Amino acid sequence: SEDIRRSGATVRGGDAVNGVDGQLRHTGSIAGAASFITADVRLSHRPNDRLEFALVGQNLFEPQHLEQGPIPITATAEAPRSFHGKVTWRV
Repeated sequence: SEDIRRSGATVRGGDAVNGVDGQLRHTGSIAGAASFITADVRLSHRPNDRLEFALVGQNLFEPQHLEQGPIPITATAEAPRSFHGKVTWRV
């Protein structure tokens, strides 16, 4: 079994209306995949108890990175940088 070294930190802050969550992660290299450092951030706004708007950015430091080395008879994929929005309406 291969020893994969991972470390990270999470930060959260805000109040009942505005919030921010962030995560910074490091993963050591494994056979076929280099080590990487990346971050995710989520910003939210809740104008009332039923409605929330959120913007999320993931894997922010590079356009993409390989999270595992090649495995026979499988496709190798990279985790891309991504951004998305979310609207939550609670009934």
